[in-house]
Amino acid sequence: MNKPSTIKSLSALSTTATRAYLADSFFGLMVLDNTKPTQPEYLTRIELYSIVANPIEDGNTLFVADQFFLKAYNMTDPKNPVALSQVSRMGDSRYLNDIVKSGSIIYAIESNSHLSLYDASNPANLTPVSTTAYADIRSLHISGTKLLAASLGTGLRIFDISTPASPTLLGTYNPPGTAYHAIQDGSFAYLADGAAGLQIVDLTDPAAPVLTGTYNTPGTAQQVAKKRQLCVRSRCCPRGNRRRRQSISACLSIYQTSKTFINKAEVIYCGRYYRELLGLLEMFPSFSRGLINFF
Repeated sequence: MNKPSTIKSLSALSTTATRAYLADSFFGLMVLDNTKPTQPEYLTRIELYSIVANPIEDGNTLFVADQFFLKAYNMTDPKNPVALSQVSRMGDSRYLNDIVKSGSIIYAIESNSHLSLYDASNPANLTPVSTTAYADIRSLHISGTKLLAASLGTGLRIFDISTPASPTLLGTYNPPGTAYHAIQDGSFAYLADGAAGLQIVDLTDPAAPVLTGTYNTPGTAQQVAKKRQLCVRSRCCPRGNRRRRQSISACLSIYQTSKTFINKAEVIYCGRYYRELLGLLEMFPSFSRGLINFF
């Protein structure tokens, strides 16, 4: 595939120690060699329809949610991916919003209304397992044997996935805002709760989650990530503000100059069009600087 000259609409991304996957609504999935983070190398492009969930790399297999289909690719030769299989979503009118993997099971959100399970033990034969209706599911996160499902106005759901093919709902935390995204670190869940900011919830007893702290972000808290510090992404650029139309380079520059440390929390704000790129900064800051020069 020809190398695109730019990113038109970044919809999802994921990085590993050696590769980065950038999903673009116009160009499909771009695969970059991340061995030298400051000099990412273009490897190939996989033509796909529409990706909004971060791809999952597991060994030499890549799993991608391509709107209506879950797909698997053999990435042994990253310049020449080989399609292994695909399976259609379980609901005729539903599309795939997010995917995570534990063992041989892939958990998928379908149209923010269902939690669906797929058996990926044989990537050449992806098979559906089950689907269950859960209102408002927005994003998923796995920590050990727990699956967190941030569920907008319904709150944060905590599932036990000790038996991956049979998730059990343990409890629900009802926050004051809108649960967009959550991660777990130790016994604590960090929840991006929309206008209510960051919520820190003790999950020692997942059947009875307890709020232990909050932080009022300057904008709408939409996503959380953690490396050495906790990073909360929030959207605070008002409609029509020219900062929302800035270049990728300028957005990354804002990250460098406009971050504020609150205890161990690092709050980052930027226009929503480029907020996905901050995921690269959270994991590989030098890669992001190289990305500016790549295109």
